[in-house]
Amino acid sequence: MELKLYNTMTKTKEKFEPLKSGEVKMYVCGMTVYDNAHLGHARAYTSFDVLFRFLQYLGYRVTYVRNVTDIDDKIINRAREQIQDFSTNPNKSCEILSTRFYKEFLDDMKALNLLPASIEPKATMHIKEIIDMIEGLINKGYAYNVDGNVYFNITKFLNYGKLSGRNIEDTELHSRIDQDANKKNPLDFALWKKHVNDDPYWESPFGKGRPGWHIECSAMSMKYLGEEFDIHGGGQDLIFPHHENEIAQSAAYSGKGFARYWIHNGFITVNHEKMSKSLKNFKTIRELTAVYNPLNIKFYLLSTHYRSPLDFNDNLIKNCAEGLFKIENTLSRAKLVLEESSSIDNTKKLPADFIDAMCDDINTPKALSVIFNECTGLNKILEGNLPEKEAIKEKYSLIINMLQILGLEPEIEKMHVVPKKKWAGANEAIIALMKLKPQKLNEDQISRLVSARGMAKIEKNFTLADEIRNYLKTLNIEIRDKADACHWHYVE
Repeated sequence: MELKLYNTMTKTKEKFEPLKSGEVKMYVCGMTVYDNAHLGHARAYTSFDVLFRFLQYLGYRVTYVRNVTDIDDKIINRAREQIQDFSTNPNKSCEILSTRFYKEFLDDMKALNLLPASIEPKATMHIKEIIDMIEGLINKGYAYNVDGNVYFNITKFLNYGKLSGRNIEDTELHSRIDQDANKKNPLDFALWKKHVNDDPYWESPFGKGRPGWHIECSAMSMKYLGEEFDIHGGGQDLIFPHHENEIAQSAAYSGKGFARYWIHNGFITVNHEKMSKSLKNFKTIRELTAVYNPLNIKFYLLSTHYRSPLDFNDNLIKNCAEGLFKIENTLSRAKLVLEESSSIDNTKKLPADFIDAMCDDINTPKALSVIFNECTGLNKILEGNLPEKEAIKEKYSLIINMLQILGLEPEIEKMHVVPKKKWAGANEAIIALMKLKPQKLNEDQISRLVSARGMAKIEKNFTLADEIRNYLKTLNIEIRDKADACHWHYVE
């Protein structure tokens, strides 16, 4: 197995070789928490979640750092609008606002079944590290103080523009940078912003102020991953100026190379324009999960290679929902057969063609096609006159393992199956179960209640069937009726 990743720095797919054998250190730029996350954020963090999972499958010990930008102009402006008495305590007001949206962001990530990062540092908790780094850059001659504003002098860093493929004479670059007559060069970027009006601030050797955006990521990545690490990721919109500036200030500070592999995901587009809050054409994750199953959204995000643009389209999500339904239906049929046989194979085997797809720059569309092919094979076995349980178990396990790598674990894996042929009518003992305290019920007793409900429906005793369903709802248990079984599982 040879993992190859596309490196934005070299513009080629490269064999992945971590700095330290068996360990991977990865940093991904996280949310600026002034509003809810949208589908573009979902794509970025889903892409790196899959990479995180696959690296772990390959046997690496992965330290995954995803920062939280909890202080910047957008947060300040939103807090000023929404938090009463902002001017009395601007620091606390920004903390209240950013904490609220950070919690909602974590809820969104959980809904999409994304693994938590190993470390999620907040910028405001690392002011000391940021100040220390700025002082180091000033002492080395890479930064200068102008009346309390500290800027990085890009002319001092010879490789500026290498990541984005641009040069400092590029007029397009100049158009994207705030102009300030006090700068030595129009492209010089802020490391520390002088305190003005009622903005939040921290004390520093340069005077009261707050950090610039770019320095936050450099300080936090170096604290948790060191001066050199393996992977730095984010959306393509971060290549310039954010990642370009990170490289300049980090390499200038340490004298080392900073990140080795730069990985960037493509945009979500709407009518072929980037989905963004500035264009007001975005859909938040919670808006979408109110309409679609989160796994269907995730399936849609993985249906296109992470570096390619992906146009937002309701029909595409519906098509992906149908695809995921077919997979789950196949697994449901298999689980029904396996319910009476030995337990599912828990080894983490994967088909060779799935591994090949994932090793080829995390090619999730190709990986999904392997899953569909395995489902086709499993269906053929299930449709045979004498389906072999060992063959079913092997295929079932392979499919589940592949879905887990993609973070698409189907609900069928959480479900208990009560086959129709095992249904039994209600008796006094069954009725008595509904009088027990919830914590007294075990899984076998719950299955007996589900069985009694199924039989009650056959006998057209809908009053009892509804009574059992309603009772199980109080235990946070959901029932799904199938033609040949009832499935039940706990819901959060």
